This record gives sequence, structure tokens and C-alpha cells, in this order.
Amino acid sequence: MNKNQFIRGNKILFASPHRLSKEERQLNIYYYDVRHADDDGFEPATTIEGFVFINFFATIGMEEPFSLTDENDIIVLNEKEKDIILSVL
Repeated sequence: MNKNQFIRGNKILFASPHRLSKEERQLNIYYYDVRHADDDGFEPATTIEGFVFINFFATIGMEEPFSLTDENDIIVLNEKEKDIILSVL
């Protein structure tokens, strides 16, 4: 993983193309799922969400929590942020 990569000022501490069970997750890291495009399984990293059931792309661990207020909240990634996600996997 490239060091010191950030999404919206929040440092990425961990990235994996796999889902992590709760048992595999470390304390003090804030985990999120990354979704790929609904209409194109080859367009990676379109949103960051608390949990992705369908169109899962990756899991990322962040230094600080994002302000997602409920499970329906998402962060829509811009092109630069999509490239950052790809660079850390």
C-alpha cells in the first residue's frame, strides 16, 4: 500500500479486496466497504459505505470515522478519490 494516502483528509490505514469479519478487524480502525458501479462491475470504487451487500469492491480502514449517520449514508467518490482507492489495493 502507498503510504500516507487520504480520502477527504482521513488517512487510509488498511485496504483489502476482501470482506473482513468483525473478528478480523482491529480496534481503533474505522472500517468501511467500497462499492463498485451498479451498471459496470469493472468500474471500481464508486462509493464508501458502512456496509455493501451487492457490488462489493473492497474494505478500507480509516484513521478517523466518516460522519455517516446511518447505514444508508454514503460517500460518493470523485475521480481522484477512486484513483487513491485503487492505488492502496
